[in-house]
Amino acid sequence: MSIGPERPIVNGQRRDICPACRRDLREHLHSCRQRVSVPGKIPVVLGRCRPDGESAPQKLSWVAIREPITLEEYLERYGDHPPEMEPCPGCGGRLWHHDRFPRKINDRQSATTRTIFLYRGECPNPECPVVTVTHYPSFAVPYRSVPAAVQEEILRQRVAGETWKALGAAFAYAPSTIRRWFGAVAARAGEIGLGLLALRLRVFPVAPLEILRLPAEHPVSQLMRIAAEVAKEFSAIGLWKLEAPVLSLARWPMVIPSPLPVFT
Repeated sequence: MSIGPERPIVNGQRRDICPACRRDLREHLHSCRQRVSVPGKIPVVLGRCRPDGESAPQKLSWVAIREPITLEEYLERYGDHPPEMEPCPGCGGRLWHHDRFPRKINDRQSATTRTIFLYRGECPNPECPVVTVTHYPSFAVPYRSVPAAVQEEILRQRVAGETWKALGAAFAYAPSTIRRWFGAVAARAGEIGLGLLALRLRVFPVAPLEILRLPAEHPVSQLMRIAAEVAKEFSAIGLWKLEAPVLSLARWPMVIPSPLPVFT
């Protein structure tokens, strides 16, 4: 299964719809980093579609590696060569390996900071709004050095009643930073949860929806529970590892038109 834009048939012709602005990809500027204004065209800057001068809700310059993988596995397999490129999040086409750059990851297990290489793919499609795409493993959060599993554990403890101050002391992060992480997830909990259920229904078309029916539950608590349930079901058929950060499923390039950035 691959990720890509919607491709409806209009007047007998196939159309590629941008997953960011929901308009025909042919209305976008070509991916050549143009800064000029072209009438009737939507400017695209660094992979972000900006319809009518506004920032799009999705940034299409990164994609999640669909294989759930640990830090040690990643270092062993991809320390000196790139993983297989995922489909382009803009057009669904093939990405070509472009380059790599180092990223520091806080490894709480060894209490050290590890350096990994993140690999980038380039989309050769001139009609696609995406230029280059960074591939993130499941344990890494885009643009952050803190591992996804750590942020998930913080979320779990917060919805269980832990205070911001206690969480800051336990995880060595400023309470204001933890509040920002929590708020970002809370603001999109419904959207992320629906994305996870769409992912689940694609794999299990007749799956029941009982996991939704707890009306008094906090949105983040409900999201964590849904993610854990989906991860458990996927693990049973070999699609996921239970030890992998379960919210990484929301960034899995499998069904959703573009990856959902869980932490922003």
